[in-house]
Amino acid sequence: MAKPGAVWLTSGFRGGGKTHTAVAIAEKMVTGRFPGLGKVILLTNIIFFTKRSGKLTEGTPDGVYHIRTMKEVFPLVVENMERYGRENVLFLLILDEAQNFIGGDSNQTNASVMMKGFLGIIRKFRMMVWFLTPSSRSVGPAFRNFINNKEYAGNLTGKFRKDLAFNKRYIETEHLNLRPEELIAFQNYDMDSPVLIIVPVTEWTGRKEDLEEGEFCYDHEASASFYVGDGFDWNLFNRTVGGVSSIRVIDTIKRFYAENCTESDEKKIDAPKAYKLLTIRRAIDLDIDVKTASAIAGVPYSTARRWLKEDIETKVD
Repeated sequence: MAKPGAVWLTSGFRGGGKTHTAVAIAEKMVTGRFPGLGKVILLTNIIFFTKRSGKLTEGTPDGVYHIRTMKEVFPLVVENMERYGRENVLFLLILDEAQNFIGGDSNQTNASVMMKGFLGIIRKFRMMVWFLTPSSRSVGPAFRNFINNKEYAGNLTGKFRKDLAFNKRYIETEHLNLRPEELIAFQNYDMDSPVLIIVPVTEWTGRKEDLEEGEFCYDHEASASFYVGDGFDWNLFNRTVGGVSSIRVIDTIKRFYAENCTESDEKKIDAPKAYKLLTIRRAIDLDIDVKTASAIAGVPYSTARRWLKEDIETKVD
């Protein structure tokens, strides 16, 4: 079910546990509970917290990257493919509040057209995509229908649905010691009917008030945002990468960003690495979180995290 090219959708009203479910399952994938998946990298617009030196700050666990634009996704794909090997990594892209990117019919947007084209090439990136949306009514058929739908084949391979009223009736009928929030229905495209699964409670699904030093949790209160990104021609990107073989993806992405994106990672890093790393460390010493420190130094957040990790490993050696 979880593999390159998979597309999942979770719908349900706000506060019903969609994000909780996605984060709980993603945590198990990223932390290696399913070794057959290889190295799983989570890219998401969901905000995470951590506790550092007794203070609450924004931060992500290892293997997790917070993104706000589609433009940020592909440099991270290149970075991690080169680090772990293309065949050894699976990228899980989770988009919360994704309704603007998966619209259809009367509310179709340019972004949803681009997203439809993108889903046709995600296998090249060793990527699967998981959309979270409060309502399935506004979702276009390309994003709500299974790939084997006989009337209108969509892109969906798996569907989650949180129905608290149904869950409550089921729990009462079966005399289960569960809360309605702990169950969610899942159906894969090759299943005749959905099955109920128990949503686990994990470290990352905890609350920020309960965090211990070094632990992580997602922000239960913030509304996630996501957009294409300034200066990023998504349509051109889809057409450019869609026309090359899988073994040429990394070089094609690098060339596309060098030629078409005015703020690629390489162009942002114009000062010596040692100076920028020093700037980041001084900011951290002043209790500034890594994300803000990276912005002060003019370095992409993912690059700052990698530099800090490499610096620590060098000192240990």
